[in-house]
Amino acid sequence: MTILLTGGIGSGKSSVRRILERMGVPCYDADSVVKGFYEVPLESESEHLTSDTAEKPFLLPEIEAALGLSFRKIDGSFDSRKLADAIFSDPVRLKTVEGIVFPALATDFERWRKSVGETVLGAASSAVERPAGATPLADPVIFESATALDKPDFPKLWDKCIWVDAPEELRVERVLARDHCSREQVMSRIRLQSSLEAHRREVDAVILNDCSLQGLPMRVRSALSSIIPSNRYR
Repeated sequence: MTILLTGGIGSGKSSVRRILERMGVPCYDADSVVKGFYEVPLESESEHLTSDTAEKPFLLPEIEAALGLSFRKIDGSFDSRKLADAIFSDPVRLKTVEGIVFPALATDFERWRKSVGETVLGAASSAVERPAGATPLADPVIFESATALDKPDFPKLWDKCIWVDAPEELRVERVLARDHCSREQVMSRIRLQSSLEAHRREVDAVILNDCSLQGLPMRVRSALSSIIPSNRYR
């Protein structure tokens, strides 16, 4: 089972993901993976690449060709601000980039999910003898993305959805402390994102993250156990 972990900026998705990882649930951070698609590999690092890193696509040349623009700094590294300025002010350019990124992300996620499944089943089969033809173990994996529900063209890669939520003022305070930006900038980013109510029909469980980090694991376990047919996470 694949579970989408999503929610607005400042809601605390990363904190929830780290708790899930400590619980042993494999997690795929889609937003970080996409950033990796743009990073220019350094020649000095090429001989140290792992097989996992080597399989990830480098999409920057294709995006530059599609938009007819360069998104490199003087030293040749990726200029994220320049790409953001180009696509977020132009819906056509944004859709072009998403048409390149989304299929690559889906392919990479399926590769990752398969590798996780093989690892889990391999460990289980070595520990417990299972009868021939038995149903594979149904352990969950997490697909974390802040934007998946807001994008009509985003491939539906998940079976269930957990939304992480928090009061708006708390979200603002968290982003101010994290990003050192202005309140106006934070509010602008919040207004660009859809609310929980806009996606209520697509959400299977909600984690209200307005508590301490010590109290959050209990809420995470409660949300996970509400959509997993097992007492394992209670």
